[in-house]
Amino acid sequence: MLSLDISTYSIQLEQQQLGLKPQWMEVLLLAATRSQTSEPLLTLDNIGQLPNWHGYSSNPSIHAALAREHKKWQQHFGLPLLVGHFGKQFRLNPNIPVRFVQPLEEIKQHLTPKTPTIYALENHDTEAQVQLMLGQLSIERGQLEAAKSAFQKALQTNACENIKLEILFYQARALELQCQYQAAKQSLEQLWQIIQTKKTLESRAKAWYKIGTARIQLRLEDYPNAQKNFLSAKKHLKAHHHREHGMIHSGLRRIAYHTGSLPDALKHAEAALEHYHQAGWTWAVQAALNDCGTIYRKRCELIWENQNSRARQHLTLALRYFSLCAEQCAVAGIGQDSAAVEINLLWCYRQQEDFETARSWAEKAVQIATRAGNQNDQAWALAEYAELEVQLGAVLEAANKFHQAFNIFDAIGLIGPRNHVRFRLEEVLSMR
Repeated sequence: MLSLDISTYSIQLEQQQLGLKPQWMEVLLLAATRSQTSEPLLTLDNIGQLPNWHGYSSNPSIHAALAREHKKWQQHFGLPLLVGHFGKQFRLNPNIPVRFVQPLEEIKQHLTPKTPTIYALENHDTEAQVQLMLGQLSIERGQLEAAKSAFQKALQTNACENIKLEILFYQARALELQCQYQAAKQSLEQLWQIIQTKKTLESRAKAWYKIGTARIQLRLEDYPNAQKNFLSAKKHLKAHHHREHGMIHSGLRRIAYHTGSLPDALKHAEAALEHYHQAGWTWAVQAALNDCGTIYRKRCELIWENQNSRARQHLTLALRYFSLCAEQCAVAGIGQDSAAVEINLLWCYRQQEDFETARSWAEKAVQIATRAGNQNDQAWALAEYAELEVQLGAVLEAANKFHQAFNIFDAIGLIGPRNHVRFRLEEVLSMR
């Protein structure tokens, strides 16, 4: 039987020294160390956290690279070193015993990303802009703690007021996404104070303040004031400010959606998509695609009881938009701050009674929202997952997920969703 001799910098298969690049060395080291535990299975997420895999922006790119390389290994050695489905879970071939020729703890330390020492740039404005960009990218990847850290570093530089205003705006966005509304308001208040004391600043900063304030009001379901602030923000923008115009139309879309005006909601969703496209903002484009899908989802829900051809047409269009959004996220490696499209795909496949696909989207939605610290999405994902369990007759599992969703909605102060989930929980418990 073949065996692997493992050390930090070398892997030997019987008498053959494997000349591996660092990234492939890490994969086998990780698989070997996990093979010694009660949880030997790996996922693409595990691989993406290894030191030499940070350049791979998404799981699809990791999957493709891993599959190509492993095919070469299998042809060369005549047996698979790894077994399982690379897109989901895999492990070291259990028929290949492992012998560690170096302490296991040393090998584990080698797999931990090292934090490099990075010195600040001498130009304060440049350093602040770099940190601002890092924060914005972190938001797009769902790394909200990393985003907040970057914005804090940016604010610690002695940057000019215009850059500082933009930092405060995006810092408020990261905080709002984590449902830290009071902290988000404080960032916006700092932004407003600078505007008040510096009359020469560009007017777009006033739009940032209005947009940030409206977003928090949207989260708290204060639709009249949110609409007032979004419309007020438009007055401070020029035609080429496509990002901000897109943000405003996106917000107005949500207001129209929640107040029952679906034609207006679709109009604003399409306008947001156009502005984000003009801005070349890939992350926002995928969000706008999801928004368009939610309108057709709502149209479907309103007439679904009849399940007529019109309802199914709306469902097909919703699924088309959501699928486009998910495909764009996968290709670009973005959209990991929110599980909105995963929740919507779960709903679509649930309506089609494709329960296996629905469950896979449910699990992914909960995983993404939990990892991103997005409590709002986490609660909605659990609530929608609970509805799937109801359809499958799993009453206890459904009740447990509804209860978890209720606790989260209650903690972040969303009264309407909290009451809805409580009602559904009571209905499910009455089924026992």
